[in-house]
Amino acid sequence: MKIRFILLVVVSMVFAVVADAQCPQAFNYQAIVRNGVGDPVPSNTQVGVRFTIDDSINPGTPVYQETFRAVTNQFGLVTLHPGTGTPVSGTFSTINRASGHKYMMVEIDVNETGTYLNMGTEIQNSVPYALYADSAGKGGYPQHYIGQNYGGGIIFYVTDNGQHGLIADSADLHDTTDTITWANIDTTLLNASLSGTGGGYTNTERIVVNQGAGNYAANLCANDTTGGFGDWFLPSATELIILYQQQQVIGNFNSSATYWSSTENANTTASALNFSTGVSMSIPKATAGNVRAIRAF
Repeated sequence: MKIRFILLVVVSMVFAVVADAQCPQAFNYQAIVRNGVGDPVPSNTQVGVRFTIDDSINPGTPVYQETFRAVTNQFGLVTLHPGTGTPVSGTFSTINRASGHKYMMVEIDVNETGTYLNMGTEIQNSVPYALYADSAGKGGYPQHYIGQNYGGGIIFYVTDNGQHGLIADSADLHDTTDTITWANIDTTLLNASLSGTGGGYTNTERIVVNQGAGNYAANLCANDTTGGFGDWFLPSATELIILYQQQQVIGNFNSSATYWSSTENANTTASALNFSTGVSMSIPKATAGNVRAIRAF
């Protein structure tokens, strides 16, 4: 069976218990493991995960590599703390983050068969780079919080001790008479497959460039100007899950509706989330769904 590993959230920093340490020595990392049709694998599935950090997107000699053993919960979710796994090579605390971008390759071994499947490599952005905050001389930045009215909407996710995160528009971008499909043409693969935090903006760009004008989910978000901001986008599958988890904080959601994400699953299907059950689904792009825009800060 084909297994897909959906990168979910880098949620916060974990501070090392070291007397003279002033910066975090690990970060939180979550992922949803799904099967070939997009459904989460069963709870209590044994999963092996290997992280490889390198100076380039195609690792030669990694600067750090470690492994984890984890068990999925009822949502197919695993929670890990890179920097605290079983080291294979290198030392996490001595990674030279001042030397340039670092890239993290994720590999998964479902049911711990001994064979890892490469699930891709992503650049490490703001959260891991908080590890370099002390030597970079950062300081004095405002610390925002979930539920704060800021940047044209309501903050529902924060990183870097509240310096960065995601903001939700305070209302959906349509009324109850609208029929909002995922895209104008529902049979074209648009390469809008990013699912993690930070993926929604890129997905939205790819969809709109391909589809052009029209009353569809990504374009509604791209044309949103709430609060005087023009950089709103349709959330990725992960960002939509976080929206669902914070719906009481944000408000004005239709709790019985299905909301679109920007994450494409196939030529004719994309990821959506039922706000009544909290279940992620892969549904036809021509299906009517609700739309809530978000932006990053």
